[in-house]
Amino acid sequence: MSDSPFPMSRSGWRAHLRALAAECDASAIEEQGERIRDAWQLLASAPQASSDAQSFSLPPSDAIEAMIEAEAFESAALSLISADMGFLLSRGGNGLAIASVVLPGGEEDHTASGASPALALLGALALALLGGEPATAQRDRLGGPAAGARLN
Repeated sequence: MSDSPFPMSRSGWRAHLRALAAECDASAIEEQGERIRDAWQLLASAPQASSDAQSFSLPPSDAIEAMIEAEAFESAALSLISADMGFLLSRGGNGLAIASVVLPGGEEDHTASGASPALALLGALALALLGGEPATAQRDRLGGPAAGARLN
């Protein structure tokens, strides 16, 4: 993972956010380390003029790698959620994790599911940054829109 990613155009960044949300929903637990790396790289590559990315104070890539190596996937995912963002995380008896993220000043949570808490958090973060564009698979799995009424 590079500490100096190249900034993307806003439209390219948003396309990658959509892809990340879909990948987090479809990923197996064994792939969560790769999704965390993808999310870190994407957040670090946010367009400079993007107000969406101004809330991020990303940990260094070596800290993310250390958490992944230690299998501290939830800690790694949470380190990408800034202190001024709200989040809610739960896991049902069937093992499916559901997370919601609300951006600072936001009025709605954006909800995603995943095979692990880390995958659900990353998917919800991507959806929140997109402003609630629901991923089709997420909407189908959750039985409604991926973005819902604010929970916290």
